[in-house]
Order: sequence, then C-alpha cells, then structure tokens
Amino acid sequence: MLMEAVLLGAVVGWLRRGKIRQLADLNLPGWPLALLALAIQLAIMIDFNLGRSFLAPAAPYLHVISYAPLLGFVYLNRSHRGMILVGLGLLLNLIVIAANKGFMPVNSALLTPTMREALLSGTGSPMHMALTDESILPLLCDQIPIPYRIDKVISIGDILLGAGIAVFIQHHMVFQATGERRQ
Repeated sequence: MLMEAVLLGAVVGWLRRGKIRQLADLNLPGWPLALLALAIQLAIMIDFNLGRSFLAPAAPYLHVISYAPLLGFVYLNRSHRGMILVGLGLLLNLIVIAANKGFMPVNSALLTPTMREALLSGTGSPMHMALTDESILPLLCDQIPIPYRIDKVISIGDILLGAGIAVFIQHHMVFQATGERRQ
C-alpha cells in the first residue's frame, strides 16, 4: 500500500507540473526517528524470515514500540501537508496493534488459500495474526481488500497513512520549501 501511495503522489505531482527533485530539497527534522522505526521492524522481519527466534519473544513489544519514533517524526513534521493524515493512520494502526498484544489482526477469509494457511499456521508474518471473535477493535483491523491485489488486505489506518503520503509527495513536488509554487 505504501508503494502505491508514493506512486500516486508522484504521478499527481507530475500531472501538476511538479518535479521529483523538489523532494530532495526537503528538510525533515527528526528523520533518524523514521529510520529507527524502520530498523526495528526490519530486524523483526529478518529474524522471523531467517527462522531465528532471538527476537520472537520480544517481537510484539518491539512492534508496538516501533510506532513511537514514527509518531515522533510525524509530530516534528506536522506542519507539512499530509502529515496529519499520516499521523492519524499510524495512530489508528498503533491502537489496534497495541490492543491485540502487538499483532495486527487480519481477516483471513479475504486472503488466498496459501496466504490464509501461512497466517493461520504462524509462518506468514511475525506482526500479524488471524482476526477472531476475540480480536479487539475489528473495525480497525486489516480487512479491506485491495481489488487489484488478491494477496493483500489493508486497514482504515493504512488508507489514511497512504493518503497522507500521497498528499505530502505531490504537494512537495509542486511547492518549494518556502511555500511558493515552483515556476
């Protein structure tokens, strides 16, 4: 979903006669916070995919903790167009993940049989679990199918996050750091 948001933002920015190079001029305070969050989630995934169990006991906690630097980064950059949507999407995802003990529940009925089996057996992802009657806040869980991707379902938080990223990118492709429209 994030790649689609980046692509959508870039296409809309280009259609509005913006330039990708405008993004290179951005000064985003706290950017190492976003890298820290990425590193935490990447470490969880690498540990899981290599079949190691070093991080497995702490993975749900690390998953929740990884949202703190992301939200800090968003807060520091809240004046940028689209960042409030990004923050709201992250917050909704954090709430449902924290409520479900560090896992994002996924509606397995919407997955392909192979992906459903991987999710149900615990071999699909260290950060997701099957949506059940015991899942908390099911409205915020991953249960919105993407029509062009039969292997993916997303949450309301993911939609807001993606919309914020698209708005952010297209806006900064068109407008300079001073807020003036690029000539």
